[in-house]
Amino acid sequence: MPDDILDDDALWWNIITGPSRLVKAIVSDLTEGRSVLFGGSGACPWKEKMRRCVELALSEKMFELIVDFIDCAQEDDPNLSVGRYLLTRLRRTDSRVAYGYRGDDEGIIQYLRDNGILKNRVLWLKRVENEEQLRRWLVFCLQYETNRDPSDGLIVIETFLKQLTAGSLPEHVAFHNYNIMVTPHDTLSFCSLLSARSNISGLWKQYIATLAATLFYGNIEQGALFIKNTDFRVQDPADRQSGALLRGVNAKRALELQRMVWKAQLQFVFPLIEETRIDLAGKYKPEIDAALLQAGMDAMWYGQQITDAYSAELGLLIRLSDSHYLVAFQNEDKQRIKFLHACRNKLAHMKCCSPEELDILFSGSLSV
Repeated sequence: MPDDILDDDALWWNIITGPSRLVKAIVSDLTEGRSVLFGGSGACPWKEKMRRCVELALSEKMFELIVDFIDCAQEDDPNLSVGRYLLTRLRRTDSRVAYGYRGDDEGIIQYLRDNGILKNRVLWLKRVENEEQLRRWLVFCLQYETNRDPSDGLIVIETFLKQLTAGSLPEHVAFHNYNIMVTPHDTLSFCSLLSARSNISGLWKQYIATLAATLFYGNIEQGALFIKNTDFRVQDPADRQSGALLRGVNAKRALELQRMVWKAQLQFVFPLIEETRIDLAGKYKPEIDAALLQAGMDAMWYGQQITDAYSAELGLLIRLSDSHYLVAFQNEDKQRIKFLHACRNKLAHMKCCSPEELDILFSGSLSV
């Protein structure tokens, strides 16, 4: 299916490399008879879509497996052992456990295994919201060891409480860290595909993708809304008045976000300015070289004698032009140099270019 007609959540989990690889890895482990612990720190976007992607892919490989989602935030009972909770839960649907177990908590796991209570069932624990809850279920998962047959029953523990480490897990439990499998490149790829759907110029699309990936790494759902709901040619994300990005945030956070906008511009706009400067230097190289030779000491730039046109910074070109050493510039090129110099100075002093300035830079009107 073309990515331009996929919903954002489907695009993220089905097309983008890191997220789709995570889905495939979980499915692969489950079909090999391994339970799964996965998660990480920070936001995992569109979790419900991720679960459904795994469920669908699993059903295509092993149609007999049923995924039983347990919402730990609402359904788990901290007053019961995990085994006792499962017996209570399963009595509603499985007659074998109605009155079949009379032993203590320690024998429940053996009872579940011997009687195939979890046969063809994947228990998926979602919204594990505190460390004690995670500890209880993880202990149960480690103890519920089978013969690596998927039909014996499997467990998935999904938690984003903290940064997880694999530790010394047994062979029957696989581990996946979302923050390792999903990289900044995945975020940029996703933002690029979203921005590509807009009807603005290519350079705008590239900049928007860079900006959104910088601002919303770790919170890609908000990044998708940012791309869709912002008119970047009018709204300045770094401005409290025209941009929704800074609306309602405190001064410290606003400064952090403004710095991130600046970093995105530095990454994308600065090379564009330099490319245009080099094109101008090439266009007027003989004249600039002669002017640099004639200017002598006036062509010093930060203590260095500049003798080659390609090494002449925009500020030096303006000085040579204003001092009449260099009269070859066409008027439009002189204005072009002054504009590029003003934009470069903004970036050099940690200020952001305005949407109007960016539109000029991205429109192609500065091409030499």
